[in-house]
Amino acid sequence: MVALVDDLQWARDKGESCFLVLLDFSVAFDTINHDILLDRLEGLGAGGTVIQWFRSFLLGRVQKVVVGDECSDPWALTCGVPQGSVLSPMLFNIYMKPLGEIIRGFGLCVHQYAVELYLSFKSEAEEWRVETRKLCGKKNPFRLHLLLPPSQEPAACLNF
Repeated sequence: MVALVDDLQWARDKGESCFLVLLDFSVAFDTINHDILLDRLEGLGAGGTVIQWFRSFLLGRVQKVVVGDECSDPWALTCGVPQGSVLSPMLFNIYMKPLGEIIRGFGLCVHQYAVELYLSFKSEAEEWRVETRKLCGKKNPFRLHLLLPPSQEPAACLNF
């Protein structure tokens, strides 16, 4: 958070307009592809027993729905990380790691804290609207690559 505030203050001190787009990816916990996540863990140097442990943590989970006194049959969960686990935010950040590179390709600064993503950029008012639409568009490559929900909209867009 300190880095984000520093970036905004630096732009302001230079007399530049700066825009901040806030995105909330909390619903994305349920969409994490296990194979991609395990590949990313291996890419960070995890192997052998560590990967086996994470595989057992992620795979073989089931879900039931309870309404009143009725309970559904269990069904296998094929993606996602357990919400409420202390590991889940860390796993989510590892899964989202390539997102920063993609966003920087749009010329934006990115700061990520668990499921919240803060994007900032210097631009003229009309230009930022166009860039925000591109970044949040339903056919955006980062959304397709990471299997994020197509309904994700910015939580807020602020001008500094």
